Amino acid sequence: MKVSLRRVYLYLFSAVGLILILIGATKFVDLGLRMFVFQNADYYPISPLGPTPPVSPEKNLSGVNSTSSNQTKINQIAWAEEYQRQNVLSQRERDAANALGLLIIGLPLYLYHWRLAQKEETKEK
Repeated sequence: MKVSLRRVYLYLFSAVGLILILIGATKFVDLGLRMFVFQNADYYPISPLGPTPPVSPEKNLSGVNSTSSNQTKINQIAWAEEYQRQNVLSQRERDAANALGLLIIGLPLYLYHWRLAQKEETKEK
């Protein structure tokens, strides 16, 4: 069996395509597990030092809130929970787009180069 540079190239790029497919599929499995099995894996306890809501229009010109301190804290916690929920959804969309991109690039790359490598094999026999 003669080893040519073309054959090395074809098998190398087939391997790269296969690796991209495996990484993309792994990311999809991870995303599915986090969405359906481990549903709280993306959520973290809300830290008092975490993101703070924008200045509310409830403040009057003297800088004193017109609502009670407890209501303000409840509003801040609700805002932080919504902020976290939006971040989790955005991150899941980014993960899905990344995994899909890897599959879209990896699958044709693998199939094309593997098919050419197989043709080379049959041509030599």
